[in-house]
Parts: sequence; C-alpha cells; structure tokens
Amino acid sequence: MALETIPPKAVILAAGRGERLRPLTDGLPKPMLPIGERPLLDHLLALLVEAGVREVAINLHHRPEAVRSYLGDGSRVGLRVLYSQEETLLGTAGALRCLEHFLDHTFFVLYGDVLSSLDLRRLAEFHRQRGGALTMALYREKDLARCGVAEVEPGGRIRRFVEKLKEALSSPWA
Repeated sequence: MALETIPPKAVILAAGRGERLRPLTDGLPKPMLPIGERPLLDHLLALLVEAGVREVAINLHHRPEAVRSYLGDGSRVGLRVLYSQEETLLGTAGALRCLEHFLDHTFFVLYGDVLSSLDLRRLAEFHRQRGGALTMALYREKDLARCGVAEVEPGGRIRRFVEKLKEALSSPWA
C-alpha cells in the first residue's frame, strides 16, 4: 500500500500535570479543560478527523480517568483510540518511544494543551514534497522568554532548540 493511501495516525501528548493552571487542573487534565462548550481535547480530535486521521494514541498521567471516561474507544468521534499510561512522566521522546509499535508510518504529534487551527493536510503534503524525516509547525512568539525557541536556518532547517532563551542569551557559551 502506498504511503499516501495509508490513513494517517496521530499522537496527542496529554500526560502533563498542569501545574501552572492549578487549581483548574486539580480535578482535570489540561486537555479536558473547556474551550467554549467543549473540552480542548474535542477541538484537537476534530482537527485530526478533518485531516483524515483514523487512529490516535493518547499518553496519560495526571487524572487519566477523565480522558478515558470521556472518550472511551473513540468511536463516538470516528477514531480508534489507544491509550498509553505513564506512571512517571517520560517527556515527548519517551512518550513516542513507548508508542513505537503504533507508529509504523507517517504520523502527527499534537500537544494536548495547545489549541490550533493548523491545516494538517497541508502540513502533511509539505512534508511529502520535502521528503524530510520530520516536519514541524512553528509559530512566532513576541515574548521569547515565555517558551522554548527553535533556532531556524534561512532554508528552514532547525539548527537547535533553546528551552530557556533568557538563560541561553546570558550564558558565556552562547
């Protein structure tokens, strides 16, 4: 089966503890917090379904029962859902490593606490045209001390990631 005809898969990273959003996250994980009348997770799942995704894996840690009881097997939203429970937080790479058996072809990775309207079909087509190993959608942030930063070369390749830009700029090794 050609790569283009395989229904895409996705991973939603939803294991975080949501510490900066407490007390909102005392009883719910961040992806279950409401955006309008629906949980953030619903918005992400709709984005994936629109892009043609049929299978999604969701890693869980903090209040996993909230996601499991809300979403079940995913059939209500037209998806097959696989859950990956993390007893200790593994980070992005660790979460993907645990799902290696699920990730047998091109897939999307979404953060469960980031609302987006990105056209995932366009992103996938861009990825296919460029033939890269990884394609990442980035956004411009005015306050660079607020989040991690990707240093991008003129041709679009990422040179490096800097988690704490303020600290990196004041470092004698920068």
